Amino acid sequence: MNSPVRLDGLEGPIAAEALAFECHREVRAIEIEWRIFERRAAGHVFAVYDFVQPWVELVAPTLGIAPRIVVGRSAEGRVVCVLPFGLRRAAGLRILEWLGGPHADYKGGLFDPALLAALGKPSAAASFRRRALAAAGRADAARLERQPELIGEWPNPFASGTRQRNPEDAFHTVLGADWEAYYTGKRSQSSRRTDRRKMKKLEETGAVRFVVAQTAEEACPILTKLFEQKRRSLGAMGVPDIFATEAVRAFYDAVALRPYPDGPGHLCALMAGEEIVATNWGLVRGDRYYYVMHAYADGEIERTSPGKHLMYRLMQWCIAHGVGVYDFTIGNEDYKGMWCERSEALYTASPGLSLAGMVPAAAYRSADAAKRFVKTSPTLLKAVQFARRRIAGKPAPVPAREESE
Repeated sequence: MNSPVRLDGLEGPIAAEALAFECHREVRAIEIEWRIFERRAAGHVFAVYDFVQPWVELVAPTLGIAPRIVVGRSAEGRVVCVLPFGLRRAAGLRILEWLGGPHADYKGGLFDPALLAALGKPSAAASFRRRALAAAGRADAARLERQPELIGEWPNPFASGTRQRNPEDAFHTVLGADWEAYYTGKRSQSSRRTDRRKMKKLEETGAVRFVVAQTAEEACPILTKLFEQKRRSLGAMGVPDIFATEAVRAFYDAVALRPYPDGPGHLCALMAGEEIVATNWGLVRGDRYYYVMHAYADGEIERTSPGKHLMYRLMQWCIAHGVGVYDFTIGNEDYKGMWCERSEALYTASPGLSLAGMVPAAAYRSADAAKRFVKTSPTLLKAVQFARRRIAGKPAPVPAREESE
């Protein structure tokens, strides 16, 4: 049995063994408590109400996923965790997973920091994990992907135990309080000279402006251009169109229309004259900016690196608004190494929850190991990428000029 843990500044001790769990099948039924709790909770933006609710109502039905929101309460009845699970069926089995699907770069829940401290011992975390998964209802296996090893300074209770490391890590940088100091510390003198030359070239096409959308009228043309630019760049790599369904486009619209500071959405663009030359759909929570989805124009404009110049303006915006962490999220792209001094491993846990679920759980773990083997082998990864482009009818690789220059 764990002793209650007290942390200064929090509401009081939490006895992990005394938690009571409840499961909600309607997201809106717990909206008020969820919103109040997330103000003091530890966890990533992909678990806040304004991200989960539109995803559940717009995207989840198209994937056959039903919400199972598990809420944990202390002995006094206060909320100490919100765990946004979803249940789907596969081959007649019930699979439990985090909500957010491919649109959540990090997956997990929101936690009272005092609860995380109380779950520091592996035995306490394992007990909490079993009880929380059971509270979600009958399931045969769980598939808990893209989980950070830490939540704040505490171990993630769902990323411990039997787990597989994700083939791609997450990366972030600390911006500091001064843009010029940060910029000169990251870019060599010759690189800064190249940046200035390219900006002058971009300015020749029209006055350059950084625009942050705050209204539907401002957001609509940026979103339209973002979908267009991203669809083109993904298509060039042989990657399927992630915006093929109206539900996915509506989800990105919905989050963008809940803009910072009242919501997590942050939609911005770089304009050259009246042309949108680069776009970014991001998220903000606390002092962290999530650089989720970005795209830029092709053709001659691409030679001026508009995406990079948008990122520079965005970093300056973050510093001006007291957002000190710039999170490049998941992905091992080479350009992140030029900016990020910190990386974090992500983990997948695939426990069997019933006798019938043991086989698919083992299959998930084997598939994860194979995927990591391919993605961490440069030769195999290049072969897979080449095959993907050939299948899409695009055999020539696309140079990553925007990120590397």
